Amino acid sequence: MLHNFVFSLWPDAHWLLPTSAMQPETPAAPTYAYVVPFEFSAGDSYYDVRSRLTLFEDGRPLTNHTELPVIRSLGQGLFAHQDGRLIFSSLDGTDPRTNGHDYDAYYPIFYGRTIGYVATFVFFAAVGALYFVTGRHDGRSERPGAAARPYPRKTFPYRLGSFRWHILGSALLLLLGLYCSTGTLAPYAIYNLTHQEPHNDYLYNVDHPHFKVLFQFLDGEPRSVWNGAILLRRILFPALAYPFMKIWGFEIGGTIASLVFSVAGFLCFVIFLRSTVGEKGAVFAGWLLALYPGAAYWAGLPYIYAIIFPASLLLTAALLALDGSDDQWQLALISVGMGVLYLGYDLFAFFLPASVVLLCWRRRPVGALLSPVLQALPLFCWATILSHRFHQPLTNSNSEAFGAVLTSYLHVHDYALWWEVAKTAPAIGFNVFFGANFLFLPTLFVLLLLFNALTSRISFHPVELCLLGAGAAIFLFNNLAPPYAAPWVLRGEPYARLYQPVFPALILFAARWFQALPPLTPRLRLGIGAAILACGVGNLLIIFGPILDNPWGISETAFYAFTTSGQSHAVYEGNLERYGRRPLGFHVSPTSPAP
Repeated sequence: MLHNFVFSLWPDAHWLLPTSAMQPETPAAPTYAYVVPFEFSAGDSYYDVRSRLTLFEDGRPLTNHTELPVIRSLGQGLFAHQDGRLIFSSLDGTDPRTNGHDYDAYYPIFYGRTIGYVATFVFFAAVGALYFVTGRHDGRSERPGAAARPYPRKTFPYRLGSFRWHILGSALLLLLGLYCSTGTLAPYAIYNLTHQEPHNDYLYNVDHPHFKVLFQFLDGEPRSVWNGAILLRRILFPALAYPFMKIWGFEIGGTIASLVFSVAGFLCFVIFLRSTVGEKGAVFAGWLLALYPGAAYWAGLPYIYAIIFPASLLLTAALLALDGSDDQWQLALISVGMGVLYLGYDLFAFFLPASVVLLCWRRRPVGALLSPVLQALPLFCWATILSHRFHQPLTNSNSEAFGAVLTSYLHVHDYALWWEVAKTAPAIGFNVFFGANFLFLPTLFVLLLLFNALTSRISFHPVELCLLGAGAAIFLFNNLAPPYAAPWVLRGEPYARLYQPVFPALILFAARWFQALPPLTPRLRLGIGAAILACGVGNLLIIFGPILDNPWGISETAFYAFTTSGQSHAVYEGNLERYGRRPLGFHVSPTSPAP
């Protein structure tokens, strides 16, 4: 985490490109591209965009991360940073060896794959050693035959106050963060291709019509309006939000419904944790979720993605309920309920296999056979209605991407290229793990693994392992696939957001760890408190980053780690300056901005 995201905040190192080392990229043919060996910092490789180098000509910045054929043909100051070399061109197309200009490179220190891999290995080896040395805490002794550790009398402040006040305060904080992500402040709109609705001048994503057509479908619009819509299979959110949309319109009503559903899912999950984990753990989980940027990222828009946060929480509660019940009727009811939630987003890819593995783990073969069938039943029914009643295709460019991944495994044409792709998976996986849930929650989870060896010493719950394992399996399926051609290539860091639904496993572990905390030494209290506070402040600055003018660039970094839009990072702040910082209810009718 420090290697990838904190070292970049340090002052960059400077290197003046020596003219003696510059060589034409194609010596036998005219070219704008020149090459310089460069080993100081990690560069981009196939499906692994990680370079943070900047290049200047006489103090003027050159354009970053461009494909080599473009540099060869255009020049114009374009450059690329590949492993071991810089490929660049001058701004005026002249030979940089003789044009008299200085070329300066700035790069982050301590930034290389070897350093990152060694640091990661050492950290997890150290945590594993801690678990081996200390053993599991059973309330009596640390290791077989060892005497119980005498904990100090001064304990962690367990007197948390009334549960109702904690849940009310955390819910209000969550709602405030969601509200400050509406209007012109919705992250999914401001840093990507932007669409502005003229009747309310708020910002929406460029795919706005694809989401609005679902409301039009439910509202009885003619077939010509919604025929062939690519998102009809995800009908749950617009169906639940339809009364809000009917009263206040698609944009405003859908956004209000999104806020309501997010808070409702939060309350249900925290109250459920109180009965399964304990009150202290539920309170801790509540405050973590109140500062979870993954809720605010989607909730400010009337889109189906707003269902990801509450549905993931409810599905995790369903897994816990499946784990704790032997009643077949209850299993059937929970399974059908999970299937209904799958109508909102493709969460079945995570939770259906997780439930099967969980039931097999608990040696319930009948449930392992029955539950997936019942979970798939609502999807099957809706697909049948779409196909036979509305005559809609069940596949589209989005769903076909997963079929393309599967097909790539069956038709491998170049094993050498496959290896080049596959060997980038560890580095991609590291960045995706942190990027998928906005940096700070995964960081806190890793720190709690360390603190757990010194404090609660709880084991992973089967639900946590099954959900994290499902996410890891999907990641490997997507990122170890041989190269393939498709409209959407589901590989690399640009698709970190696909793995967001594993976040409840991180929250659940944190809740159980806090619930089991024994009395702590002053040093441990200080370390744990500092870690929790730092991660909480980090999440706060992400959620409220758009309205607070992006302090220290933290929100911008987190949003672009979550999903790379293909746009320059300058688009984020540029749109805020251009359209203003106005949440829902602050309506202004400015003159149309210049294109």
